[in-house]
Amino acid sequence: SEMVQLASSGYLQLTPQSTIGIRDDFVGWLTADEASVHAGSVTSTVVQAMRGLAWELQKHSQFPPLFAPTRIMATHYPGNGAKYVAHRDNDGGDDHTSDRCWTCIVYCNQGWEPSDGGLLRCHLGPNDETTQPLKQSVDATHFVDVPPVAGTLVIFDSRRILHEVLPAFKSRFALTLWIDDSRAQSGPTKE
Repeated sequence: SEMVQLASSGYLQLTPQSTIGIRDDFVGWLTADEASVHAGSVTSTVVQAMRGLAWELQKHSQFPPLFAPTRIMATHYPGNGAKYVAHRDNDGGDDHTSDRCWTCIVYCNQGWEPSDGGLLRCHLGPNDETTQPLKQSVDATHFVDVPPVAGTLVIFDSRRILHEVLPAFKSRFALTLWIDDSRAQSGPTKE
């Protein structure tokens, strides 16, 4: 698959968070043109379609004007129990992530089986209706698990939903776009 090709090329790199046990995935940032060169035409088309989500969400949200960066994040969890601990994509405390309104993920895993693990677990509970920080999953009253099956699109509020990637026992691939508040200043992934 194109994502396997991308991972094999060395384009994706471990994050600094991997050294402190927060996440175990390899990541890289792609425009549609870069996706076409490094992965293939299908991945490029998905990147373009994901950027169009900002316009669709704007029509149906009460948020300020939205902005879709030109680059999306490609991730590869290499199996062997690779995971990402519970977190929010916008916890209000990091300048790099504080503009995020919506998290949009497309999974790229053909033939995913329950024994492969790697579920996206969204923690829900009393604090998910506010923008107050929910730092620990123990505050959640229940959760929803999403299998990372090819073609699945998941969209959630970056400021409210605490989520994690459970240990994956097979290579797991995803493309992620964060749609931002357009009033925010430009950053490294906002081109």
